[in-house]
Amino acid sequence: MVIMAGVYTPLAWSPDGVYLAIGRDDTTVQVWNVAQTANVYTYMGHSADVLTVAWSPDGKRIASGDAEWNP
Repeated sequence: MVIMAGVYTPLAWSPDGVYLAIGRDDTTVQVWNVAQTANVYTYMGHSADVLTVAWSPDGKRIASGDAEWNP
């Protein structure tokens, strides 16, 4: 997670250290290959700002959660 000037950006490195998952306030999760400075995939489907991201231990899946709350 990075917090700068009130902006919250959830980040998670893949277990192998090659990819960075970034939760965005545009409701997406972007996966970047940092060494190549390339966005390799963008997950869509959240209905609110993404607040958390995490990789599975094997690096094959990403879990993410957004700000929408439905009691």
